[in-house]
Amino acid sequence: MTARHLRPLALAVALGAGSTAAAQSPAPNQQLADGIAARLSGLPEAQTADVSLACNNGVVTVTGTARDAGQKKAILTAVSVVPG
Repeated sequence: MTARHLRPLALAVALGAGSTAAAQSPAPNQQLADGIAARLSGLPEAQTADVSLACNNGVVTVTGTARDAGQKKAILTAVSVVPG
């Protein structure tokens, strides 16, 4: 099998109406990253993937390597349903 690279995917996450970048602390980003990591740790398809997450101002970037398109889809789907 060939490994496929996950292309960077930015998921815009709404942090609430009226919030500003200056008012946002790093804590919501960490909470979002922790929630995604918890979701992925329970996903069998993610166990053999090499995935990195970056959260900045509510935008999540997922990068890494998946063994095939099905694994990539499962990971990105799991990430997209995490509230935040």
